Amino acid sequence: MVFSLAGTNNATMFVLMQVPICTKHASMDETQSRMGRAALGWSLDDLAGASGVSRRTAARYEAGENVQPEKVQAMRRAMEAA
Repeated sequence: MVFSLAGTNNATMFVLMQVPICTKHASMDETQSRMGRAALGWSLDDLAGASGVSRRTAARYEAGENVQPEKVQAMRRAMEAA
C-alpha cells in the first residue's frame, strides 16, 4: 500500500488515503505482458476480454503505468490459462 495525500478544502487540509498500486516488481511486468500477448497472438482487446479488465487498464499497464495488483494478477492468470 502507498499512502497518498488528498486535499479536502482548497489544499488547506489533507487526509491520508490508502491507495493500492502495482509496481514493476509485481507478478508480471509490462514487458512480460506484451511478450505473453505476442506469443498468444492476442490484442489488447483479447487480453481485456479474457482477464475481465478494461482495455484501457491493460494498455496503461503495458505503458508502464501503475494499476491495481489484482488487475495484473487477472491478466497474468488469463494468459497462463490460454
